[in-house]
Amino acid sequence: MVALTYGDTRVAAPAQSAAKTASRPGFFARFFAAMTEARMRQARREIALYAPQVLPLLKDDNAQRGGL
Repeated sequence: MVALTYGDTRVAAPAQSAAKTASRPGFFARFFAAMTEARMRQARREIALYAPQVLPLLKDDNAQRGGL
């Protein structure tokens, strides 16, 4: 049996909504991006932890070589 409708009502979803969901990155792409960002934040924390101790040594070493 077939049902017919007349008028402006749409039964199916618009085609644009399907294109929107297709442009979203996949699960593994989002997971990898999150892992990469977490490792970057950890690296920045480590650098911030040791930078005050190491930078004066680097400046002294560079000054002895004729720089800074």
